Amino acid sequence: DVQIACLLKNCLITSITALIITTPFYLPLALELISGKASYTALPLWYVSKHSTDILGFFTPSIFHPYLGSMFSKVYEGFTSNVAEATVFVGYACLALAGYAIFSLRNIKVTFWAIISLIFSMLSLGPYLHIGGKPYLALPYLLLYPIVPFHIPARLTVISMLCLSVLVGYG
Repeated sequence: DVQIACLLKNCLITSITALIITTPFYLPLALELISGKASYTALPLWYVSKHSTDILGFFTPSIFHPYLGSMFSKVYEGFTSNVAEATVFVGYACLALAGYAIFSLRNIKVTFWAIISLIFSMLSLGPYLHIGGKPYLALPYLLLYPIVPFHIPARLTVISMLCLSVLVGYG
């Protein structure tokens, strides 16, 4: 399909350009990681699990919400992460518009953004699925834990939110 080929070509060009631009910044970090001197990347699994997103956080308004915050403060007390890392709610309107775009538009671009959003949302859940602060199931992040030096999974929701914003535009 021509549309898929064009999308993949654009993604490849963008990725290569980003790699060229960011290499001077990431090269020292990569050398430090390879040398084994980066002790800050050796965080224990319990720490990584503690700073993972709780799945309820995607559907629970922040405790700072002017109207709904007090209603959901008890839910946030159960989360293992701090308030800054636990606040991943984008809003019901955003979720509805993104859902509308995903389920009503049969477009390769919408599918692309939906898949990327789901991947990063799943990775932000960390090594174990937390529901109300309790870990339940092992997740794919557990396989990446020894490889990836990114040990606060909740911060991966930023990429998921960026993808959702594109989906909202389609919705």
